[in-house]
Amino acid sequence: MSFKVDDGANGLVCSISRDALFDLAGHHGLRGSEDALFEALWPVIERLLLAKFRARRIEEGGEILVGSADLLLYGFDVTPPRRRRRSDMAMAAERRP
Repeated sequence: MSFKVDDGANGLVCSISRDALFDLAGHHGLRGSEDALFEALWPVIERLLLAKFRARRIEEGGEILVGSADLLLYGFDVTPPRRRRRSDMAMAAERRP
């Protein structure tokens, strides 16, 4: 599934593989059409794109492609795992008497 993201210039061409989209949907317990899943998972997809952009993992043609391997590398959730663990620990500390 290809799409364009506004980068403030000409737009950045991006895509997510069908497998990666359905892997994300399965992880989040979602079902539906590709378009519906894309809309529902946009915050996660956007985070993956930004992570790949920051890591300079851009295809030769300038496109950013999110594949299933990227889910393992960058995580399935909106909040990256490292941050999530820190926030969980902080919340647990607040609950202690």
